[in-house]
Amino acid sequence: MKNHEIQMMVEACQLTDEILDAQHPSDLHIPGVVYDPKNRCAYIDTPEGRMRAAVGDYIVRNQNGDLYFCKSDEFEAIYVRMDKPAREHAHENP
Repeated sequence: MKNHEIQMMVEACQLTDEILDAQHPSDLHIPGVVYDPKNRCAYIDTPEGRMRAAVGDYIVRNQNGDLYFCKSDEFEAIYVRMDKPAREHAHENP
């Protein structure tokens, strides 16, 4: 049986050195994410355990408000930016 994943809108930002180096608290920081500039990473505590993100990974908030991390190559394969001009979407697969 073939299945199709339900499309959903998410909010996301890429973890950067600028975000890690920002003084806490900062408008660049997302509530619920623990930033560790010394180790150049960020953490999210989930029911399944602590997730770790490195610079370049995406911090994603789904429609339910849940946070998770996504490697950049996976993120770019799954998601399409909604603020790109329509012509940039023309050659992308849905």
